Amino acid sequence: MIAFAAYTLIPEITRSLAIIGLLRTPTQTLKQGDFVIIEDTVNCEDIHYHSPSRTLYTACEDTIDTRMGWFPPLEIFHNASTGANSTGSIHDMTSRRLQFENFSGTFVTHGIDVLSDPDRPEEAVYIFAVNHVPDDNFVRLQRHSGYTHSSFYASNKSASRIELFHHVVGSPTLRHVRSIQHHLIRTPNDIFALSPQSFYVTNDHYYKEGWMRRFELLYRGAKWSDTIYVHFDESIRSTRDGVQAKPALSGIHTNNGLGHGKLGQILVSSSASGLLNIGEVPDDPRQGGINLVDFVEVDSFVDNPSWFEDSFASVSHNASGLIIPGMSKMTDVPRFLKGTSRGLAGRVWHAIPASQHGRSQKHKWDVRLLLEDDGTLVNAISSAVMVAIDPGLESGKRKAWLFVSGFLARNIIATKVDI
Repeated sequence: MIAFAAYTLIPEITRSLAIIGLLRTPTQTLKQGDFVIIEDTVNCEDIHYHSPSRTLYTACEDTIDTRMGWFPPLEIFHNASTGANSTGSIHDMTSRRLQFENFSGTFVTHGIDVLSDPDRPEEAVYIFAVNHVPDDNFVRLQRHSGYTHSSFYASNKSASRIELFHHVVGSPTLRHVRSIQHHLIRTPNDIFALSPQSFYVTNDHYYKEGWMRRFELLYRGAKWSDTIYVHFDESIRSTRDGVQAKPALSGIHTNNGLGHGKLGQILVSSSASGLLNIGEVPDDPRQGGINLVDFVEVDSFVDNPSWFEDSFASVSHNASGLIIPGMSKMTDVPRFLKGTSRGLAGRVWHAIPASQHGRSQKHKWDVRLLLEDDGTLVNAISSAVMVAIDPGLESGKRKAWLFVSGFLARNIIATKVDI
């Protein structure tokens, strides 16, 4: 009996320790001069590359300090007024802050997605963005009571919602279309846009705070998070009106980032399990759920994934594949929040279908480490996208620009990598 328990538990424990990085010493693979800092990109959780217009988009905070006062995904509820006064921003990768039209409220950023406007696919986009707005009642209570430690407050502290914007590529502005709230959107993390009127959104935890949330994070059997399908009326301005929602995927441990995979597939991360799930979207999302068909394992957390399409691929060399970013030493998070750790280490992985290398189907993915950071350059790596470089500009060598962001980072960085 003891031998059987050891046989079954030891691999599970070993795998969990590898993911959270308990025994790992973070390293730095980038040297000064190997990267470019993109200015005015503070705490940018998520990056997306819109290939039709060759433009990168991201959502960032207004200052480096906002996260430390209000950020529900890290159980930071100390100062609801900080959250209420936050004016985060959407950037294109000229590092230009896009000016909001018809929107002047609170904006505490998290995951985003970018969708081509069906009527102008190369000229305009819809941008969906998670917004962790503090609950109005909680803001008033904190202001009047003077409490900064708020565990006594049993009701919702956050009234998180989704913002929908429309943007003409190259213009300096971003028009707010509407806000979307629904009781099934509880702890939103990331978005997968389906159409200008529908999307998937992940709830990354069942519990919003406390010991049960931490247990949920560490115990891989706590498969309580889910992905919600949302359909809404684009013409209605009221936050909750004209919104319909239903579960699309459940039974996932720490469901987190979403991404667009190859041939319309959906990428769904199981963050604290170190898994990137690959799923199929039903023909009619209103009727069916997401069907998971494959997965990739890495030795780190998995946050916001993306698919790299090698635009200069040849018969002999095709680097198209998954880009998988995430933190590599989660055990340092409590120390960082207390100010006793200089940063949170992270990794970026590149997973290529083995079939592109002529390997058998038994070995589905070739996974390699693209980048590792000890937290000093990109604090808490959460997103990465890659854009191929014309080999003619690199003396025939195959290279790409890798853009890396972190939800606690002072800046996005860009670096050239061999592919």
